[in-house]
Amino acid sequence: MTNLTVSHVLGKTWKLNAPLVYKGKRDYYVIKAGFETDFASIPKPIAWLLDSSGGNSEAAVLHDAVWRESQEPKDVRRIDPWNADGLFRRALRETGMPALTRGLMWWGVRTNAVVHGRFGIDGPSLPIKLLQLVGGFLLGVITVLPVTIVAAIGLVAYWVFNWIAAAVWTIFERSHGMPTNWPWLPFRPKKVAALTFAATAAPTMSLVVVPIWQSAEVKTAEAVALENLLLARGDTPITNAEVDALSDRTQAETPLAVQKAWELP
Repeated sequence: MTNLTVSHVLGKTWKLNAPLVYKGKRDYYVIKAGFETDFASIPKPIAWLLDSSGGNSEAAVLHDAVWRESQEPKDVRRIDPWNADGLFRRALRETGMPALTRGLMWWGVRTNAVVHGRFGIDGPSLPIKLLQLVGGFLLGVITVLPVTIVAAIGLVAYWVFNWIAAAVWTIFERSHGMPTNWPWLPFRPKKVAALTFAATAAPTMSLVVVPIWQSAEVKTAEAVALENLLLARGDTPITNAEVDALSDRTQAETPLAVQKAWELP
């Protein structure tokens, strides 16, 4: 996984400043600069347990991209919903998330997929997929539910105190001609002042999937070109133009050395 660089757009929305590259078992997944993400969508009562960004950031951005691709019609999509969620769990493991955390986060995205009727064609049979969700639910009840109830009570209490403080402070703010920021409930939209951002053209195709293997021992020219590009650039991010040019590159340089440099532990 390459380094993640983002900038804030508005609210919970962030934008990639440079392409993010992830190496799967069979393909490279390249998410172009300009792609917008909200990272991991986690309910507030358990956000302190799982975190919506931090160590989960790269995996969350990857899942946003592959999940959107998996929602395309079956005849054109390049990623099955089952594999999209599997990539998320694998990326969480590779970025340091412990077993329980990544298991619960995987259960969350899988449950969301099933609720929307996207079981996926790949993977185990439907009964096994449903049993996995039941098992994940029971695990969550045992490990997360008790502390979530305590956290929810704490959030409600804090919200009440927040209202009291805002009601008292509004006297001072109004005397100085300043508006009061009331602590509205999460489901009530906040009034946000209009902001002007630099115009940036969003990429027409945010996700580029680059197959790694042409045969059992031979890599595709595109994969080798991408690996050579990343090795040459080091910590310097690649650009969208370089990503778009990958399909035009046909020369492979020292594929064996490149392969060793990119082997995962």
